[in-house]
Amino acid sequence: MNSIFGATRIGQALHTEHMRTMEHLDALESLIASRRPPAPEAATATLEGIARALDEDVTRHFAFEEEHLFPRLHDAGAGFMVDMLTGEHAEIRPLAESLRDACRALAGGGFDANLWESFRADARDLIDRETFHIQKEEMGLLAALSQVLDAEEDGALADRHAALTAE
Repeated sequence: MNSIFGATRIGQALHTEHMRTMEHLDALESLIASRRPPAPEAATATLEGIARALDEDVTRHFAFEEEHLFPRLHDAGAGFMVDMLTGEHAEIRPLAESLRDACRALAGGGFDANLWESFRADARDLIDRETFHIQKEEMGLLAALSQVLDAEEDGALADRHAALTAE
């Protein structure tokens, strides 16, 4: 498989997750486009979907990269990239967790004007950080995987990732 994913199965799986996260970030961006809070019935499904996506991203996805990919990349001499991505995870994680919790709390309940402005500011910050982070992973991390993984390791990681995703 020759592709932008460095010809790895695990790269394809991570790319698919990145694109799904971007879809949810786009939905979040559409939600916050208005200066006025949306009606609860109009926002509930979007908020619940965003909460699920953020939870998957900052728990399972980040943890998989940190546990299974970053050590391999570090050992192969890509310590600078690993340190940068790990630092971004550390910055994104609390913001995403806070926004996830807000989405769950607000789904169905709605926003008052002050809460809406605070939510919008946090959402804009997360969208910017997460989008830039995904771009870096798409250009650096996924490309590097083919340099550090052989076919057997790639298959084992892709299978492990698939099992975690199915849980």
